[in-house]
Amino acid sequence: MKKIELINLKLLYDKRGIHGLRNVNLEFNRSHVTALVGPSGAGKTTLLNALSNDLKIDSGQILIRENKIIKLGQIFQFEPSKNVLDTLLAYSIQPHHLSLEGIRYWLDFFDLTNEIENPLASLSAGQKQRVHLISALIQGPDFLLLDEPFGHLDETLRYEISQLLFPELKSKNIGVIWVSHDFKNAFSFSDRMVIMNYGEVQQVASPEEIYFHPANLFVAQFTGRTNVIVGEKINQQKIKTLFGEIEVSNSKENFLNFLVRPENILETDEGNGIRAKKIKTFFEGQSYLHLLEVGEQEILMRTTKNVEEVVFITLERDKIHFLPAL
Repeated sequence: MKKIELINLKLLYDKRGIHGLRNVNLEFNRSHVTALVGPSGAGKTTLLNALSNDLKIDSGQILIRENKIIKLGQIFQFEPSKNVLDTLLAYSIQPHHLSLEGIRYWLDFFDLTNEIENPLASLSAGQKQRVHLISALIQGPDFLLLDEPFGHLDETLRYEISQLLFPELKSKNIGVIWVSHDFKNAFSFSDRMVIMNYGEVQQVASPEEIYFHPANLFVAQFTGRTNVIVGEKINQQKIKTLFGEIEVSNSKENFLNFLVRPENILETDEGNGIRAKKIKTFFEGQSYLHLLEVGEQEILMRTTKNVEEVVFITLERDKIHFLPAL
């Protein structure tokens, strides 16, 4: 299987080393969907531009091998009066009859066959985005680079296009590397996520591993709400926490921090939990997020129904994740 490798990649925009890439080591495989995720200035688009050779790196190696890379930007430049077919033919590199075959395949796949003779100006935003995608796909990429491809679409359209597109690309052995700020889509449709911050890779793992076993506090807090709870060492096998004693494995630290997601904080009865006072509740549609106070500690708990002003809570001990002491 052909893959792309990045080895000790370094790219800096200024002498302070801000908004560049630092010591990036990554592999990208065909038929895998990889999401690049991080805050603004993390280096996501910079990495994409380095892969497409739109930016020159300062040091390191980018091993493209024989892979054909096509990058699709956020903005689709087109002539409004030109029809869909003529627009797409301009992007094709194959002979005319093969181009038509490929174009018709993707138009049918995206349910755009009836729009083939229509001017682009008459299409909806979602339809234009599909034509934009087809303009890249008919060029026969081994890897498709996407920079916030659905950022200007509403949530429903983003989900519909992602649900349609990514499984099809995997089945055709096309690798996808995409920049996304939509965590719901990134978690749902990526095989692997690369979490970045200040030009450095913080963690590379599956969405499940990222969410439940973040490499550090930044990853944990950036990928969703979380609780940071401090445990004080009793001995090498136990720590004392506000939820009682918790077993650990040969701890040498006097204090250990662990993370637990709000949905893993559970309401229970008085005899099996600790007392918490509700400060505020946020309605999230399918769930409620409660800000609770336990002594001097604030705790987030997510439930499917509202709770009383005073509740008793516990945690799912198999869902906690330990981090080194801060």
